[in-house]
Amino acid sequence: MLRPGEDLHQVEERLWLLSAPTGQGIYDFAFDRFFACRRPYVLPESMEVVARAGVWNDYAERYRELAEAGILSPFALWQAILDVERGTGAA
Repeated sequence: MLRPGEDLHQVEERLWLLSAPTGQGIYDFAFDRFFACRRPYVLPESMEVVARAGVWNDYAERYRELAEAGILSPFALWQAILDVERGTGAA
């Protein structure tokens, strides 16, 4: 499910975060240095995750992989609404 360099953790038992170093100092932030983070061995069946992993060149494929693993972006619904409004998504 995770690609090399990616990390999935829960921040302060509230926010799930998928992160990977981007090489951009202003973007990369070590949450586990400043907040209580957990990396549970057993994950929930589904979870909403904020991704801070830079750009995926194969975004559609990566999104599909994560969705199959039960990892959903909180922005997925927003994106679906925008797609419908633009006429590029299913109504």
